[in-house]
Amino acid sequence: MLKFKFFLMLFLISIPLFVSPTTAQDITITANSGSAQDIQLAVDQVITSGGDGTVYLPDGTFLYPPEVFKQAGVGSNIAVRIPGGINVIGVGATKSILKQTTNSKGIFFEVDGRNGKAVRISGIKFQGFVTDESYTTNAIAMLSAIDFRIDHNHFDNFASSGILSNRLPGYIHRGVIDHNIFDNTYKESPSPIGYWQWGYGVNLQAGSWAWKPLEDLLGKYDDGTVFIEDNTFLRQRHAVASNTAAWYVFRHNHVTISPLYGSFGKSGPDVHEGSATYYGGRGLEAYGNTIIRGGDYGEIAFFMRGGGGVIYNNTIQNVGTGVWMIKADWATTEQNYVKDLYIWGNNFQNVGGSVSAYAFYQENVHYFLSAKEGYTPYQYPHPLTTLDGSDNGPSDPRTVILLVASATVLIIYSLNKRKKKKRKQ
Repeated sequence: MLKFKFFLMLFLISIPLFVSPTTAQDITITANSGSAQDIQLAVDQVITSGGDGTVYLPDGTFLYPPEVFKQAGVGSNIAVRIPGGINVIGVGATKSILKQTTNSKGIFFEVDGRNGKAVRISGIKFQGFVTDESYTTNAIAMLSAIDFRIDHNHFDNFASSGILSNRLPGYIHRGVIDHNIFDNTYKESPSPIGYWQWGYGVNLQAGSWAWKPLEDLLGKYDDGTVFIEDNTFLRQRHAVASNTAAWYVFRHNHVTISPLYGSFGKSGPDVHEGSATYYGGRGLEAYGNTIIRGGDYGEIAFFMRGGGGVIYNNTIQNVGTGVWMIKADWATTEQNYVKDLYIWGNNFQNVGGSVSAYAFYQENVHYFLSAKEGYTPYQYPHPLTTLDGSDNGPSDPRTVILLVASATVLIIYSLNKRKKKKRKQ
C-alpha cells in the first residue's frame, strides 16, 4: 500500500498544471495591468527569466491610445511584441478588455513565431476604434507560428481584420483559431477610401511560397494550414479572406452576413484571386457551418475567386447565392481562378441560387457537384483545442493547482482510512 501511495503521489505531481504549450516548468507572470506597457514588461520578464511561459492579464478595461502603437517588429506600429513560446491569457473575453481610444494605425499583439515555439492567446476582448478606413488596425498579427492557438477572444470594431495570419518565407506556420467572436470588422466609407478594402474577421496570407496539390492538403494538418472552427462571425465584409497560396479549414462556425452597406461582395468565407506577381488563395475545406443573411435576403455565402477544395454539409439560409465562382479577366492560370472545387450535401434554405459560376467555368472540369472521392476530414475538434481536457477557454492556474492538491489530499485520506480499518479487523 505504501508503494502504491508513493506511485500515486508521483503520478499526480507529474500532471501538467497549465494548458499546453505551458507546463509546470515554465514561468508564469501576472501583468500589473492590461496596458500595452505592462503586458510588454511581463513578456520581457518571461524572456529574461528563461524564455518560455505565460503572462496572465487581470480583469478590467485598459486603454490603448495612439502613442502605444509605436514598436517595430516584423511589421510596424505594434503595441505588444510576443515571441513564440509565450502565451498571453486573460481572465475572459468579458473581463480582460483592451480598448483602442481613437482612430490610429496599429497592431495590438504581434506574435513572431519564427523560433518554432507554440503560442496561445486566449480570454481577451480586443476592441478597436473605427470611423472610416483611413487607418488599418489589427488585433493580432500571427507570423509563422507553429501550433498556435487563438481562442475564446472577442474581436470588435477593426478596420483591417481581427486576426492577420501570415506565413513568412522559410518558416513553418500552422495553428487553430477557435471559439472566438468577430464582430463589426467592416466600416465602409465613400469611394475611393476603403471602398474595396478591409473588413475581415481573419485575413490569411502565405507568401505565395508553394502551390501544393489538393491531395497534399485535404484532410491534413500541415505547414501552411490554419483551422478556423467553432467561431461566431457578425458584420464582416468577409468572415475569412485568403490570398498568396493560403489554405484553411473552416468548420462548425456560425456566420451572419452583414446587411448591404452599398458596396460589393459581402460574404462568409472568401478565396481571393492574386495578381500577375503573386498567387491567389489556394482554397479551403468548409463543412458543418451555418451561414445566414442578417436582416433580410441577399449576398453570398461562399465567394470563390480562386483556388479549390471542398464545400459540403453546410446550412445556408436567406442568401442570394450559396457558392459564387467568379474569374478576373486577366487570370490565365489556375493559381488565380477556381479549379478542382467539390460542392455537395449542403442545405440551402431560401437561397436565390445554390451554385453560380462565370461562363468560363465548366462543371466536371473546374468544379464538381459531387463528393471528392477518397476524401476524409481531419479529426474534430482539433487536438490543440482539447490538450487540457476541454475547450472551455482559459483557466486560472491557481484553480488547477488547487484541484490537483485537493485530489491528492482526498486520495491520501482515503488510503489512510482504509489502512486503519484493516488494522482494526
